[in-house]
Amino acid sequence: MRYNKKIFRQVDITLPLLAFLLVCTGLIMISSATQVSPEAWQTPHVQRQVVSAIIGFLLMLVVTFFDYRLFRDYYLFIYGGALALLVVNLFRGGAGVAAQRSISIGPLAFQPSELTKLGVIIFLGYILSREKEEISMTSLGKAILGTFVPFLLILQNDLGTSLVLGFILLVMLYIAGFPGLYLLLFSGGTVVAVFTWIVAHIHWGVWLPLKEYQLMRIIVFWNPGMDPFGYGYHLIQSKIAIGSGNILGKGLFQGTQSRLNFIPEQHTDFIFSVLGEEMGFIGALVLLVLYLLLILKGLHISFKAKDRFGSLIAAGITGMFGFHIFVNIGMTMGVFPVTGLPLPFVSYGGSALTTNLLAIGILMNIYMRRQKIYF
Repeated sequence: MRYNKKIFRQVDITLPLLAFLLVCTGLIMISSATQVSPEAWQTPHVQRQVVSAIIGFLLMLVVTFFDYRLFRDYYLFIYGGALALLVVNLFRGGAGVAAQRSISIGPLAFQPSELTKLGVIIFLGYILSREKEEISMTSLGKAILGTFVPFLLILQNDLGTSLVLGFILLVMLYIAGFPGLYLLLFSGGTVVAVFTWIVAHIHWGVWLPLKEYQLMRIIVFWNPGMDPFGYGYHLIQSKIAIGSGNILGKGLFQGTQSRLNFIPEQHTDFIFSVLGEEMGFIGALVLLVLYLLLILKGLHISFKAKDRFGSLIAAGITGMFGFHIFVNIGMTMGVFPVTGLPLPFVSYGGSALTTNLLAIGILMNIYMRRQKIYF
């Protein structure tokens, strides 16, 4: 017990406070996006999100009670379990995109791809932390293969999450000491190769491992007006909503684009569009400041971690958050193609919310144990 008291003196409430503020923001915006009047704000979506938040905060607290280095001892079990769930989900099928991404157990449903992100981070943390200086070709090969397998398993049903895994790999390789120039060249070469592949598919029918809606989302990104009532509709309506918010917004529950359901998936992928319309530039700026503080705190924890494993885990989680935030907000503003990535802590989705809160708990764990405890 004496040990626990000394450990918990190191607790920093910054992370849980930021998570709480972001979750509360999400509940308000989900309520606004799914209800036509403020009097009946407790929609089924809000109620389910509250339950997910409670579960997530409990997991966040639980994960702080044990040393995060236990993940290193059971990394293969965690990673293998995540892959097993992906394989089960891949072959079970289901009607609709959401069903294909989720596994249902009674009344509960979760997306294995969300937990896979943490599984890959822990796997990469173990592989790369064994290298003291330069990364060996063996470890590099294991890291790439360990990321590529879940990348392929997720790609068919969830392009956005598969891209997150790729970014996590780049971030953790950089923190582990892999030359940044090589990573930059690799990233640029990958973008060029993918673009060439898509062009070859369009002109010569070359096989492409993407579904039609995924490909069309990429194509209409360059010109949403080519299909304004189909695949380009999301981007057009989202930009209209954000632009009409001006400085102060139209007011909570007063957004015409969201109230009249012009914005598809407005409580999930396009929740930022609702916030931009109703809370305006000021509201969006406040949200971005909260996210900036979250990212800076994650980087601080990575730099202050007492071992290489903790530093890599913290960097991977921070990179995961950063990619989600950057791509989701960019997507709603037409800067990036529609990928289906939720906005962390704010978008509706129980699996994403509980996973993100679990990740916050891991960051807290690493920060609490950044110093040796003497007794």
